[in-house]
Amino acid sequence: MHTGPRTVVTTDPELDDLNSMLRLLLYSNEIDLRGLVYSSSQFHVAGDPERGIAPHRWPAPGERLHIDQAVDAYEQVHAHLVVHDPDYPSPEHLRGLIAWGNVAAVGDMEADTPGSDLIRSVLLEDEPGQVFLQTWGGPNTIARALRSIQLEFEGTPGWEELHARISRTAVITSFGQQDSTFDEYIRPHWPDLEHR
Repeated sequence: MHTGPRTVVTTDPELDDLNSMLRLLLYSNEIDLRGLVYSSSQFHVAGDPERGIAPHRWPAPGERLHIDQAVDAYEQVHAHLVVHDPDYPSPEHLRGLIAWGNVAAVGDMEADTPGSDLIRSVLLEDEPGQVFLQTWGGPNTIARALRSIQLEFEGTPGWEELHARISRTAVITSFGQQDSTFDEYIRPHWPDLEHR
């Protein structure tokens, strides 16, 4: 497996994100993909009937979402890609990186999700180099991962060192502020974390 920069992508189901995902997978031999995470944004939410939140521009239940569609397309060309570079990950490996993050509402970070847990575990890995957290939708799932780390470790003897290490390691890249969690949670609690 290629040992390029560690990268996690969080993404909402916008058509341009499908196009970006297709392009990203064609460069997956150059980066160390650690997660492909569904997330919400001000434009797309899955909704939560128990909380009275209606879905907004989210695919219908049972409809295949864009990350899965992109990996399906990648699978069709994988045999050709590995002829040129054996570092292209297998479709099975990529499917193992797909997780559902916080999708119920705009800025949803109410609870841990498989996607926020995935991001949390990547951030807690003590590996050299940076972790690039790409937010193609809202940063709420990343915010939830950081919040979970804070809730678990704040006040413990190693908190200051852990907070400093994650602040040095994590780099958030965002395409606009598609919810308020960066301004309301990430920046106040993680002021030294790099944001591009």
